[in-house]
Amino acid sequence: MNAEKGRTGEDGRWWLAKRVTAAMVFGLIAAGLVLSPLGRGMSDQLTTAVLAFVGALVTFTATVIGFSVQRQAQVKQNRQFELDAAMRAGRLIAPEDGSSASPSALASGLVALTNLNQAELAVSLLVDLWSVRVADDGKRQDNDRCQVANEIAILVINGALSADCRNAQLMAAELLCRNATRLTATQSLHWPAVIDGCWREEFGKRTKLLLVEALVNMTTCPGKPANEAALRSVAVRLHGVSTDPEIKVKACVGKLIKALLPALKRCKSKEFAQGGVMVTIEQLIRAADYPPDNPDGYLSELSDCLAERLREWAEDATGIPTDPGCLATAG
Repeated sequence: MNAEKGRTGEDGRWWLAKRVTAAMVFGLIAAGLVLSPLGRGMSDQLTTAVLAFVGALVTFTATVIGFSVQRQAQVKQNRQFELDAAMRAGRLIAPEDGSSASPSALASGLVALTNLNQAELAVSLLVDLWSVRVADDGKRQDNDRCQVANEIAILVINGALSADCRNAQLMAAELLCRNATRLTATQSLHWPAVIDGCWREEFGKRTKLLLVEALVNMTTCPGKPANEAALRSVAVRLHGVSTDPEIKVKACVGKLIKALLPALKRCKSKEFAQGGVMVTIEQLIRAADYPPDNPDGYLSELSDCLAERLREWAEDATGIPTDPGCLATAG
């Protein structure tokens, strides 16, 4: 969004320069015509008309300049409002008196920063607030491991992935991959809406691969549901990634979808919905047919490991879920 604002400012200045220049050129031509020997032979009526035209150009130029100055002042004022609001949101996260912020204050501050086009700052703060603490023996500590709920963290990550900032996107993908095992594939609030069955081709390559790995880690994590709803979710989400034009990404994702096909073919319904997107078994078969000979040998080996994990997980992904919210997995 900041880049977009910069482009808007440059476009506005270019628009003003073109119109002022055009007005000055026409004005000089008209004035030169009146003052030239040719102009001395012009009738009084024609001279008056030319001078009136020059006056209109001067008025137009002054109006355009005034409009541009007013517009730039409004843009500056809006940016100041956003900065003030962002500072207030920051004080919710880190109170000035040094006390610890409540979970509701942390959530409000992070979401406010995201909505104020400060996605990079919000996701930077989320790194510590949504971290998983690990004990000395390498095991996760389930007590007091983070200060922000998974759902709030996903809102912030969704905002960062939706922003036009490559760095914010990469940080969000890295953070999502790091904490993916704490998420549940069948809960819509546990996955960013911007990539829920759809995709953004403008992501950087590292961002794309981190998001793919996060999806696999979330799905195959031990203790998470292995049922038809989770199978349908990961299939549709991977199909969205398969639309990416980059060869390395398509080859990697095609291999992952192929690992799911035997289980998908056992499903009674051959149409799969997730995040408002409907995908058929035929579309998944076509995506899985993409040549798997990835030009990056190391990436090919890594994707083989992920595909094997998915294949083993999918063998047990049977049965219809009955937990709360199961009906929504069909839509």
